[in-house]
Amino acid sequence: MQVTLNKFVKKRTTSLILLLILVTSSFAILSSYLPLIDKDRFSPKGEDRIPLTTWKFKIDPNKDGMEEKWFKIDCEDSRWQDVLVPSTWNLETDLEWYKGFGWYRAHFFIPDVWEASRSDELINVHFLAVFLKCDAWLNGHYLGNHHGGYTDFSFDISSIVNYREENILAVRVDNRLYNTQIPGKSFDWWFWGGLTRDVFIEKHPRLKISDISISTKVLLNDLALINVTGTIINDYNSDLESNIQLKLLSDDILAYYSSFDILTSSNNHYQWSKTLLMSNPKLWSPEDPDLYKAIVSVSVDNQVLHRVEERFGIREIKRKGNALYLNNKMIFLKGFSRHEDYPGYGNVLPYNIQYEDLKMIKESGANFVRLAHYPNHPVVLDICDELGLLVWEEIPAWHISPENLSDSEIIEEWAKPQMREMIQRDRNHPCIMFWSIGNEFDTMSAPSLIYVRTMVNYTRSLDASRLITYATTKYQGDLGYDYIDVISINAYMGWYTAEIDDFGKILDDIHKYNPNKPILISEFGAGAVLGKRGEGKFTEDFQVTFLKGYWSQIEERMCGSSNNTGYVVGAAWWVFADFKSPRRVSSPISKYNLKGVVDSLRHPKLAYFEITKLFNNMSSYQSEIEFTPFIQIGSKFFFKKLYLEKVVTSWSRFLTIASHIYPIVIVRHGKGAFKLSKKDNPSLPGIGR
Repeated sequence: MQVTLNKFVKKRTTSLILLLILVTSSFAILSSYLPLIDKDRFSPKGEDRIPLTTWKFKIDPNKDGMEEKWFKIDCEDSRWQDVLVPSTWNLETDLEWYKGFGWYRAHFFIPDVWEASRSDELINVHFLAVFLKCDAWLNGHYLGNHHGGYTDFSFDISSIVNYREENILAVRVDNRLYNTQIPGKSFDWWFWGGLTRDVFIEKHPRLKISDISISTKVLLNDLALINVTGTIINDYNSDLESNIQLKLLSDDILAYYSSFDILTSSNNHYQWSKTLLMSNPKLWSPEDPDLYKAIVSVSVDNQVLHRVEERFGIREIKRKGNALYLNNKMIFLKGFSRHEDYPGYGNVLPYNIQYEDLKMIKESGANFVRLAHYPNHPVVLDICDELGLLVWEEIPAWHISPENLSDSEIIEEWAKPQMREMIQRDRNHPCIMFWSIGNEFDTMSAPSLIYVRTMVNYTRSLDASRLITYATTKYQGDLGYDYIDVISINAYMGWYTAEIDDFGKILDDIHKYNPNKPILISEFGAGAVLGKRGEGKFTEDFQVTFLKGYWSQIEERMCGSSNNTGYVVGAAWWVFADFKSPRRVSSPISKYNLKGVVDSLRHPKLAYFEITKLFNNMSSYQSEIEFTPFIQIGSKFFFKKLYLEKVVTSWSRFLTIASHIYPIVIVRHGKGAFKLSKKDNPSLPGIGR
């Protein structure tokens, strides 16, 4: 190994002091990447919100909970397991495959300062997501239920909550999968069950602001049309005259102000709307993701009762013929699909993992990310807004049969609520470009069209400013193309079937029969095991060959190409990072889909460097990045690249020290990845491929 690395390392003389400084400084930098949850970002605190983080938990495989009334106040839970929320029970070794019921109980008190305003305030319990179904009780009183595992919901507890006494919130969660629900029984990501996102107790005034929606149109580069709508809800038993103030800020500088009076009837609501023209707006785009802030407040007798802030960006998305336009400029989408999944966390990802994933995607030259296959944590959209990543967001209608797709009960109780909750939560994010009604469901039969027509029309009624699509593998036989804005196909020729070179022919055939509609490659990919070299499947070399073969065929058909006949408007590699799946038990790494350009711990494979080269269209990128050797200590989130030409000749001593401090050291160079760890090489130094 010394001989191999010496090909890439410039020998330099140094002292032990310099070596120790290097190790010490590396440790200091790496410590800033410790995967601690950023609770201020995940769970913003304030006088109006209390996060419920400590709970009692018990699984219920025999369904005893209802019969034994585990929701009652007097249920003895002292011997139940202590857990932190958000979390998932499937991370526990003996519960990895568990699908069934799990019960949670939280004991909490309402702050004394809340009691003084109880006549003017309402209190809710707010869940950011529970997978997959749940029922909730407060102090033994049934609150209601919810199904759909990735969107938020709340229950009014104003008349039930105790002041100056303990409250007990009980939640029964069920992560069983059936074909009569969405997602269904067929499932290609892990079924992480539990209270997988934050839970809050929230208070708000009886006169409050709700449903703020901001839409924008770019008329010219120096002129934009902005429409802000909202609702004032009056839960008092009397009519109220109130004043609404609307402020728009850019970098905390006031860009627009409006004030107007309204009369809201008792126990009723009032919908309002303001439209304005803004000159010289800062437009949001992947290159310049400028953001504005809207502040809406409602006052009675000059006293502000409620205040809401919403971030937004001024941008407009259009489809013209076979092209996509952002702010009246043609755009080609290049990016990745991404699951919320990380070893040791499941789908309960800390903020820094979410951020580093999306930052690594952005640094590859990508401008697009497909959030597979469900609404991600809302912080993901915040990050995409900030970094400038366009987004495809989707409800988890994955591999649903035509019979179930046409079932009105499934549509009304599962598909529509999840679409509505997703759009209501995320509609003000400028990053969102597509709403997707599902992935790879059967669209070759008439019953499927019931779902497609219904959901496209329903989605457009909620938001007509975005493009609507779904991902298909049916190609020429798909019957739903007429209803969607963009044809989106998942392509694996050369991996599961056919040959890599067949990909372009299939694209041409789809275009031949749909000449006036753009085509987006919503998935294409091949698997690889980190460090495995060679010519066969699951090698890093084959993954690169697959990538390059597809990309060359995409470039030949790229919309906006010089021959003006292009119709492909973008492509998303499947997938950014390897992720856990119950369908992949026989995978070379059991239970993992290995199509990531980074592995599950975010160590980059050769394909990450190759796709970065392709995204940036830089012929020199390979020599600058792929063949510049470096040491990567730990995972992406204990991360420091130490370029080997800057490391002293006694680099082996450095690796020896580092491997005793960090769980794993990766040495990456042009010929592959090499791992060094104390566990694998207890006699250190030593390098294992």
